[in-house]
Amino acid sequence: MGWNGVNTYGVRVDSARVADSASAVDFNNLTNKTGGTGTYTTSGDFRAPIFYDSDNSAYYIDPASTSVLNVMRANTLQFSSGNQAADLNNASYFILRDPTANPAIYLGGADPANYYDNTTHWFRTRAGGNMAIINSSGLQAPIFYDISNTAYYGDFAGTSNIFNLTISGTGNKYLVIQSTDSGEAMVRYLGATGPSWYVGKRTTSQVVDTASFHFYSESAGATVGGIDVSGNMLASGSMRAPIFYDLNNTGYYVDPASDSTLANVVMASTIDSSLYYDSALEIRERSFGGALTTSFNNAPRLTFHWGGRVAMQLALGSDNILNVMNGDCSGFTTFRAGDVYGNVFYDRENTAYYVDPASTSVLNT
Repeated sequence: MGWNGVNTYGVRVDSARVADSASAVDFNNLTNKTGGTGTYTTSGDFRAPIFYDSDNSAYYIDPASTSVLNVMRANTLQFSSGNQAADLNNASYFILRDPTANPAIYLGGADPANYYDNTTHWFRTRAGGNMAIINSSGLQAPIFYDISNTAYYGDFAGTSNIFNLTISGTGNKYLVIQSTDSGEAMVRYLGATGPSWYVGKRTTSQVVDTASFHFYSESAGATVGGIDVSGNMLASGSMRAPIFYDLNNTGYYVDPASDSTLANVVMASTIDSSLYYDSALEIRERSFGGALTTSFNNAPRLTFHWGGRVAMQLALGSDNILNVMNGDCSGFTTFRAGDVYGNVFYDRENTAYYVDPASTSVLNT
């Protein structure tokens, strides 16, 4: 210790001398100081590998490793690069920044861009409306966009655009389309070309009633076909197929361009006319060929066939004579009748012989 005439200088503690003029102080040999409220002050710095709280050593600062503090106040946090990582000195927001120090997330303030209130995590634009929230019910937003192509999106309260939709899994699967205000419930099909089609339930009766299933043509501007609740198919135009089978027995069918098999056919003309083309049944020549050769192959014919027994045909010759022919029209055959009426009866082999009951007859004998 020393005296300079005014103050005492120098302190000796357990054989260690501390000088007030020293540029560095070594405390290695100091004993614990358990009392007093003094403050150590230096114009240089204090250095140690770790600094403990004297009241609770569970709190400490280890600058090169892990530190445990109760409360820490700071104006800013930085990345190891020195760029600002968090701005703690803004009166309105806690601002998190990216590694280039650009603002990334604003927390707090009157118009937070992102915040959490213990039950819900809110995502929004600054001074804007809520964009999405996460809570116990899941992720909620007014619209969900595909991150790779925003042309595809789901707006569940409006119109959505989805590339493909697959519904799969165990159990029954249903795609339900329902109008809650008595509107139509339909599916619209748009191809690469041509007008679109709608199928489903309509509020207008066209071809079928409103309880039925409609096929609506955008080109026609109307329902052009439908299925009623009894399973009947109806069309405003025609129903076309190469062949139509009986649902209960496919042994019966109609093949308009070939052979058809029907159980019974009843026909009645609705035209009050004696002309041949107004009859209930008209049998024409082959392929509507008109003036073909006079062969019976081309003649209008009606066949009677008893399977495994006999067959015969009625054929109209080009000479306007109805012929009773055998099964292949190679010759004539016999028919029976109670009475046969005619003006003249000719011999088939030689028409020079005939019977004219009301006039002159020519017979061989």
